[in-house]
Amino acid sequence: MRVYRPVFVPVKCNVPKLERPSLSSPSLSANIQVLLIYTEMLEQDLRFCKEGKQPQNKGAS
Repeated sequence: MRVYRPVFVPVKCNVPKLERPSLSSPSLSANIQVLLIYTEMLEQDLRFCKEGKQPQNKGAS
């Protein structure tokens, strides 16, 4: 009996490393906003590597 299982092969993805934001603002809400933008950009890079789709910049500046 043969059992087929998915095999995941690692692939190199040429995405530049993002700089971690400095959370130096005295305002907690400003630090959270910067951190959420950073997280969204990381998710876009991972999606690009996984699916090959170009990241969409939706006002993440």
